[in-house]
Parts: sequence; structure tokens; C-alpha cells
Amino acid sequence: MAEIDRAARVFERVAAEYEDGRPGYAPDAVADAIAELEIGPGSIVLDLGAGTGKLTRMLLDAELAVIAIDPSSAMLAQLRTAAPAAQAVVGAAEAIPLPAESVDAVTAGQAFHWFDATAALAEIHRVLRPGGGVALLWNRRDLADPVQRLLGELTDPPERTSPRGRLLDMPRVIAETGLFGPVSQFESRHVQPIDESGLLSRLRSSSFVAGLPPDRRAILERRLEAMLEEIGPVREIAHTTIAYVARRT
Repeated sequence: MAEIDRAARVFERVAAEYEDGRPGYAPDAVADAIAELEIGPGSIVLDLGAGTGKLTRMLLDAELAVIAIDPSSAMLAQLRTAAPAAQAVVGAAEAIPLPAESVDAVTAGQAFHWFDATAALAEIHRVLRPGGGVALLWNRRDLADPVQRLLGELTDPPERTSPRGRLLDMPRVIAETGLFGPVSQFESRHVQPIDESGLLSRLRSSSFVAGLPPDRRAILERRLEAMLEEIGPVREIAHTTIAYVARRT
């Protein structure tokens, strides 16, 4: 739980930057996940590690009833403003504060790598109704974009020790629990409108960067600012959303 507690402390400090700079998810990938889960208007969905509600608001747009859980009260304060229709609750994926068999689906966007996988998947299985399922989503940078390459270099250097979602073999992790059926995978590209201020917020909202001393953060910010001065205004950056979906057995 130490890693989880550290993440909550880090994101407490950068909740506003997270909301300003982080992307949402590809609508097609979210729609594919919802269809695979066989949920629709009125279904109850638990969004774990909901953060500022980037995925939560897309679930609400699909007319789902959403319970958003996150260990950071500052992140949930942003979520309550952005997605007031969701029920926002402080809590952890390893000890979900909900009764057994109480939700139709569970989602986690850009969050599962912070969880204790075994404990979280057991808890997800516990709160799911029979036939319910889980969808785990991440955004992957388009590294053909020089701005995205630099962001990747600055936020994911070799010395980084915090979890990396891109390194997880989710089909294997899910299968090893014996609690879920086969894993389906969906991918879709999407573009995030962004400007210089948003790019700086994206940098600052990185767990690695947020945890650095102020002088080292300033160095990274200057490197990004120097690139933006060189290449001129940036209007958008691209990502690919990857969704893994499995049903409770």
C-alpha cells in the first residue's frame, strides 16, 4: 500500500494541473468497452482511481450511473466540478467501500498500474454482480510527434521508479487471478486539443515530475518551453487509447 499512498500524496499536489493537461479517452474505445460489457442507460458503473473524472464524464455521457472512487480528495474535488452527476467517494481499489455484487461494471482509466493488482482484482470481482465485467484503459503517446517524444523523455526517464501502465501484461495479470473470463482488447486513436499552458500542466501532472525537488522540476519545464519556442504554437497532440475488458466468472 505504500506505493498507493505515495501516489495519492503526489496527485494531491497537482490535481488542477492533472485536470488541465491530461487527455480524455478515445470515444470509440470507450464505446467498444461499454458494448463489450453489455451495459447501458441506468447501469451502475464503478470508476476506480477516477482522478479528476476524465473517464467518469464519458461514462455519464453514455447515461450510466457512476460511482467515482479515488484516494485523493483533491482529485475528487476537481471531479465534483467536472462531473457533478457522479457519486464521488474517497477510497482505494484494494478495499472498495461498496457492498458485494452492487455494481454492473468497473472501469479504471490510467490508474490500474497504481493498484495492488491481486488485491484490486479480487475486490473488483467482489463488487461486481454476476455477469458483470471490468474495463481497464490507458492512453499511449504517439511518439511520431516530437512534443510527445519530449514529454515521454521528461516524464519517463530510466531512473523513474513509479509504476508504468505500458509495461503491464494485462491479459496475463487478469488471467492469473482465475476470477475473470477471456480478455478482449480495443484500440482507437484520438487527438487532444492543447496549448502551451496545457502542455506545461501535462508535464507537471506526471507523478515522476511532481515528486521531484522544485529546482529539478524547473529544469524540465525549461526544456519543454525551449522546444515550444523552437517549433511554434502547438494546437493538439495525439494518443491511442487501449482498453482491456473481461467478464466476471
